[in-house]
Amino acid sequence: MSQMITDVRIEGATTDIAGRFLIGGDGFQIVTDATVGKGGRGVAAGTSHLIGGALVTCALNVFRGAVEPELSAFRKVRINARFQRVEGQSNLGSLHLDVAIDSVDQFEADRLRQLYLENCSIYQALTATRALDITISSHPS
Repeated sequence: MSQMITDVRIEGATTDIAGRFLIGGDGFQIVTDATVGKGGRGVAAGTSHLIGGALVTCALNVFRGAVEPELSAFRKVRINARFQRVEGQSNLGSLHLDVAIDSVDQFEADRLRQLYLENCSIYQALTATRALDITISSHPS
């Protein structure tokens, strides 16, 4: 059985504004800022917003029913996410997702939570130890 490989490419670049960056790929572009404490403006989405947004997007997709082909209609889902971390520390801190799914009981909610944990690649990547390969090449003027 062959594995299907998803190849996602994201490009990033600095701008003329200190602490402001552009990231994009596959037809999208996002303006991001470093936090004020790290030299950014703190106005546009920052790294915590992007990671939190990725987890929320994955959760919305799983909870609405995207991984359940037998489901007759998609569920209505709302999520409020909150990151908390100690300022100045480099770890992610904690993330709390408050999920509201219309027309499900607690048993079904617990089943959907487990489905999310099993199917969200972002969650799995953040909770597992993964190798990260970084290559830096110089480009002299």
